[in-house]
Parts: sequence; structure tokens; C-alpha cells
Amino acid sequence: FLDDYNQLAKKSRVLLRFDTTELLVYEHDAIQEACHIEREATEARSWLLEMLPRLENSVILFAGRPPAPLREELRDRCQADGQHFRDFDLQGLSLEESLAYFAEMARLEPRLEQVPEVDRRRIWRYTQGRPIRLSLTIDLVLHGREISDLFPPSEDETRLEETIDERLVGELARLPSPVREMLHYLILARKGLDAGLLHELVPDWSEEQCQENLERMRRFTFVKPRPGTDLFFLHDEMYELADRYLLLPREDREYSHRVLADVYRKRLEEAQDPEAQRTLKVNCLYYELQLDPWKAFWDSYVRWDEEAVRAYDMELDVRLRSELLRFLGDPVQEKWIASKLPREVVERDAAVRWVRRFISRGQHERAVAVARCARESTLPALRADDPLYCAAMDVTEAEAKLYTGVEEAQVKEMLDRAISTLEGLNIPEQDPRAWWRARLLGQAYNNRGFLHRLVGRNRTAIQDYKKAIRLFRVADVPDEMANTLTNMGFVYARWGRMNSAESALLDAIDLRERLGQDYALALSYNTLGLAYVYDGVPLRGGEWCQKALDIFLSLIHISEPTRLLSISYAVFCL
Repeated sequence: FLDDYNQLAKKSRVLLRFDTTELLVYEHDAIQEACHIEREATEARSWLLEMLPRLENSVILFAGRPPAPLREELRDRCQADGQHFRDFDLQGLSLEESLAYFAEMARLEPRLEQVPEVDRRRIWRYTQGRPIRLSLTIDLVLHGREISDLFPPSEDETRLEETIDERLVGELARLPSPVREMLHYLILARKGLDAGLLHELVPDWSEEQCQENLERMRRFTFVKPRPGTDLFFLHDEMYELADRYLLLPREDREYSHRVLADVYRKRLEEAQDPEAQRTLKVNCLYYELQLDPWKAFWDSYVRWDEEAVRAYDMELDVRLRSELLRFLGDPVQEKWIASKLPREVVERDAAVRWVRRFISRGQHERAVAVARCARESTLPALRADDPLYCAAMDVTEAEAKLYTGVEEAQVKEMLDRAISTLEGLNIPEQDPRAWWRARLLGQAYNNRGFLHRLVGRNRTAIQDYKKAIRLFRVADVPDEMANTLTNMGFVYARWGRMNSAESALLDAIDLRERLGQDYALALSYNTLGLAYVYDGVPLRGGEWCQKALDIFLSLIHISEPTRLLSISYAVFCL
């Protein structure tokens, strides 16, 4: 990227503009700090700090409302690299700028030409030249509000300036139907509103009416259609104003959020494209967190992020994590969130998840080091007596140690302890953690089966694999089932039971093809290729290994699965 960009910048200066930087999540979590985990290149903040000072012949503009989290770090990085850095706070428009803005708007909307200059000056005085206030005032005037009603001359100007936002937003909420209803649904649909979503929210409106009502909202300056989609949003500052002055009671918001969550769930079930699935999962997580943070965390976030990490889907992993961290940092709902989803629960899960991330990348020594750091940490969240967390850490750390030459007895002790703990946990079936317990127990049996396989105890390995598959089927975790089927198929192949091996591996491939997990799918392709080689038909095996190699090569720009490439290539050459 840098090489190509700087080649382009040699021909002409490049201007980059980044908007709404106040929404950029600080993706570094407490576990990263405690365990000294470096920032991830996939995080937007880290990428910007790393890349931008290295761009040549460029002017880069950042816009965002205070506090500006990138300001200090960008200044330090630019100064260290000999770049020029300037920061400044934008005030409201001056009188001359406001009049020019009004004139430009009047050119687009001739009815504004009827507003006399004395009222335009009065609008500037009361709005202090803030663009959002000016825009709201113009929108209200265009929808029949008199300026004298918005800014009555008899009212004390000092007090009016303090309450101008509340007054303007309140007037906006009193506009006639369907504008009033449309504003309500646009405020609630933070992930965007299209005609299909609106029809689900208001079944009495046909989809044609919904589209017409959305199109009517284009005339408002604070409504933004997203290019390339059918989605409509509000200006980000309007969301803030709505939260401050129009926030409905939670029970009044629940119905809409539930409808939106259900629609995204249905769309997710029907989606085939992996990128569409990622976006739908993130959107669904947002609305489910608004409804029940505890259930959404265990049922959606943990489930989807575990799948993403194990499948090396770094994009989905980062997007889910950012959505969760943004929700936890919501100042409007801070107390309610803390009462429903304690931060320490999220931090314990993050510790397990960071170990898992390094395992999926093949950095097993690093995974063991992070697990050790988490166990030794003084963070209160990690010192709590939480058997589900302790078992999860045992299962995950044991998996990392399987690849680092640790003595079999030590790994088996951790897995046996985890199995004993998890089988002793009485978690009701309706508890959202029940599936996680089953998944962890299945992982423990799968990993213990792998341990038996390493030392040649094939029959015992198959027994543990079968227990794992039963648990994964109950917990409905097809990605784990595919993983265990792949492992079991390999054992059958080494054991000389090719029919069983082929059946298990083809089942695994079928599951992974339906899940759309390319990296994991390539592992199953490669294992089936190995099975055919062991069965004495290397040419047939080569066909499957070639398919695996093609996938690994396509992923090389995202990761460097060198070990996997070498295995696949070696078998293919056979």
C-alpha cells in the first residue's frame, strides 16, 4: 500500500479527509494493557498512526468533535517523523459566513429568499453560528415554523442560548406526520433505515409508502443517504442531540429494537455472501445489546467472535470487538449497561480470546505467554473465582501447549481438570452461557483426543472425538464440529480406516463450505488430501491439496500460514 500510494503521490499532492473521528474506538482493551499485547495492525487507530506519517506529499485532514482521541498521538508521531502537524478548534460560523451559508441554501431552496436579512442576523445571534443549529433552524422554517416562534424576542437571550438545542430538537419532534414518525424511527435505527426495515417497524405503511417517506426526509439537512445503499441515517450530531433531549423510555424503544434485531437475524440466515454476513452480524449485535446486554454478549458476541477467531476471520473479529467496546463505553447508558453486563465478565472473556487469537495465528509460544500473564495478573476481574472462566482458560492454554512441546502429563492434567469443572457446572439450559459450557467441554474432549492421537492412542482419541461431536451438535456449533471431524478423519486415515476417514472429512468439508470459512475449509481439503496419500492414491490427494493451496495463496496478503503452505505443497508434490 505504501509503495503504491507514494508512487501516486510523486505525480501530484494527495488530500485525504477523515470525518467523524470521535467515533473511532480505542480498541486496546484492559487485557492488552495487562499482558503487554501490542496493538493490532487490523485496528483502525493503529493503522492510522502507523501509516499516515509515512505517506509522502500529502495533506491529511481529520474532523471530529472533542475529545479528539488521536490528537496527541498523531502530534507525537508526526513530530518524531519530521512531519508538520497543526491542530485547531472550529468555532461557530461568523456573521458573514452564516449569511453566505444562508444565501447558498436559499439558492437551493428559493423559499428561503423570503426570510429578511434582519431575521437571518437574528438566527446567527441565537445559534452562535453553529452549523447544526443553523441547519435545524432552516429546516424548521422550510416546514412552516415562524422564526418569531423559534426565537421569541421577549425571552431572555442568555437563557435561550443555553437551551437552544433543546428548543430546536423539540420543535423538530412536533412537526406533523409522517415527518414526526420518520424522525422517531431514524433516531432508533442507528445502523441505518431502509424501506424494508421501515415496513417491518410500521406494517400499516406499504413498502412503497415507506420508500416515499424516506425520500421526503432527504430535504432535511441532517438526513444522510449512504451512497451505494438504500440506507438513510441522521447526522451524527443529531444522534447526540436526540439522546440528550428526545431519549425515549427504554420500554418505548424496546419494541423497535426487537423488530430490527429480528429482521437482521432473518437476513443473516438468508445471506450467502461472507461480507454481507459480517455486516449483518455486527448490526444484529448492536440491536441485541440494546435489548439484553447479558444475553447478547453470550449468545451473539461470544458465539460469533469465537467462530471468527478460530476461522482466522480477522475482519469480523475486529468489527465485533469494536461494536462491543463502543457499547460498553456509551456514556448515555453507562449505569444500565454496568448493571446488566459487568465489565469484569467481558475482561475475563477477552483474556481467553487473546490466547485463542495467537493460537489461530500459529503463535503458540505467544499464546502460552499471554495465558501465563493472565493467570498472574492482579486485575480484579482475572482474580475472581469464576469456574467457567477458569475452565475456559485451561482448555485454551492446554491447546496452545499441545504445539509447544510441553509434557503430555501437564497438558492432560489441565484438560482433565477443565472437563471435571465443566461437567460439574449446573448451568440451566435457558441460561445463555449453557451453549458456551457445552462448546468448551467439546473443545476439551477434542484437544484431549488430539493429545491421544499424538502418542498413537487412536482408539482413545476417536472416543474423545465422538464425545466432542455430540456436545457440538447439542450446542449447535458447526464450526467446532467440522474441526473435530477433520481431526477424527486424520486419525482414521493414519489408522488405515479410509472409509471412516473419507466420510468424516467430507462431512467436515460440507459444513465448512456452508459456513464460508475459507481458512478452515483449506485445512479440511488438505487433510483429505493427506488421507488419500496415506491410502496410496497420491494423485487423488493432490487434487484436494491443490484446492487447499489455492485458498492459502489467496489469503497470503492477510496472513502468512507458511507452515500450512509448506505442508500443502509437499503433499501436492507427492
